[in-house]
Amino acid sequence: GLVVADVTCSVGTELPHLAGRFGTVLGGDLDPSRLAMARHNMTVTGQDAGRVALVRADAVRPVFAPGAVDVVVADPARRTARGRIRDPKDLLPPLPDLLEAHRGSAVAVKCAPGIDYGEWEGQVDVVSVDGGVKEACLYTPELAAHERRAVVFRDGRRRVLTSDDPESEEVGRVGRYILDPDGAVVRAGLVRQYAAALGWWRVDPHIAYLSGDSLEDLSARGTGTEGAFLPGQRVFEVIEEVQLKKLRPALAALDCGRLEILVRGVDVDPDQLRRKMKLKGGRELTVVLTRIGDASVAVITEELHLRG
Repeated sequence: GLVVADVTCSVGTELPHLAGRFGTVLGGDLDPSRLAMARHNMTVTGQDAGRVALVRADAVRPVFAPGAVDVVVADPARRTARGRIRDPKDLLPPLPDLLEAHRGSAVAVKCAPGIDYGEWEGQVDVVSVDGGVKEACLYTPELAAHERRAVVFRDGRRRVLTSDDPESEEVGRVGRYILDPDGAVVRAGLVRQYAAALGWWRVDPHIAYLSGDSLEDLSARGTGTEGAFLPGQRVFEVIEEVQLKKLRPALAALDCGRLEILVRGVDVDPDQLRRKMKLKGGRELTVVLTRIGDASVAVITEELHLRG
């Protein structure tokens, strides 16, 4: 079987999963107390701790011979005192150092979802759990099956969309419904693939909102099919499309008292805009504020609650 090394194993969160799938697993960390916790956690999870070798080691100073490990797994620190890290070379340890240290092995690196992966030549997964984007995973070409992949976990289910799926270039008007894609789809750059899977279209080539005229498209394409209607997606029924300067009287006419504002592609502060609306009604609505072409458009909607 494959030999896999988690070179930043910490308290061993990943080790039981690796040990359950691969023949030989190594865990490394510089902190001896964390290694002790990793050993304890392996026992608690019911894994045979003897199948996992733990060693105190620097992630960029391998204790094993070059090529002795098939796959190296790493989870560098994602934050510094200045905040979340976006540049891979600023990770701790830096991504270039990890790759150099483990030449001859395939490498999988877990990162924060906002990492700049534009120059990465292998596969990038963007993972969301119950609507929140949690991480990006970078795989060197030896492990790559696709260029990009969105992995969506929702209510115990898993759906996948990839860069090799069919894509749609269709751009059109705002239809009867608007869909706000899962953040993993947006960050993985797979909105066109998602549009093709649903049979809907983008409202602007540079904006991630999708639109359609029939909910039957979602139910027909979204049953038991990976890459179709992803669970937990937010879908809104369009009530009215207005210019931003006419939004306040339009909301008043609709008896709006509670307002959610979604902004994409427009430089507007939702909280400031909501205060300017001076809402007094009893209806709860959502305004999708976006750019279509050169114009800023406010689409007044009501959220639907669909099952994925």
